Amino acid sequence: MSASDESPMTKSAPVKGGSLAGTASSSDCKLYELIQYQCEMVESKIECTPIPRLFLKCPGKPTTEVTPEYDQNGDPLQR
Repeated sequence: MSASDESPMTKSAPVKGGSLAGTASSSDCKLYELIQYQCEMVESKIECTPIPRLFLKCPGKPTTEVTPEYDQNGDPLQR
């Protein structure tokens, strides 16, 4: 896949509980989604669960994962 094939999400990229500190402007940044799968063998078949991951890509900065993290109760963790 070439760089021109990338399709960023068209939403702005707010970060819950904070701002995009250190970025030139949140409108310059793009939010990308990647779906990763975790697969397990269950009885005689393979079952896969999708795990969505979010990445923020801003000009002149390394791409940063901004996927929310959750505790064992399903509540978001504060960063």
